Amino acid sequence: MFKIGDKLTKENYTQGAIWCNKNGAMIDQDTWEIKAIPAPSPEDSALKEINELKQKLAETDYCVIKIAEEVAEPSEYSDVLAQRKTWRARINELEAIIGALNAE
Repeated sequence: MFKIGDKLTKENYTQGAIWCNKNGAMIDQDTWEIKAIPAPSPEDSALKEINELKQKLAETDYCVIKIAEEVAEPSEYSDVLAQRKTWRARINELEAIIGALNAE
């Protein structure tokens, strides 16, 4: 019915908006033209992944707290501790990428 590049009218705007929502497109609010949603920038992608990894760290903080309070042994959570180390290393990599992108 619609495609990228189509210009909407007052009469078909609602149908165009529904089509865009179903097909991963957007409407330019100045021209009412259907456009492709731009891909996220490398920095946005990195920030999204960093936030996801930090959320995983937060979800597993209880393991580290139990070890620190001496109510659990590190061996009980060795898999979690190894995964947290991997997540932190990846966060550091991504932050370095963002730093390099911003230095350009």
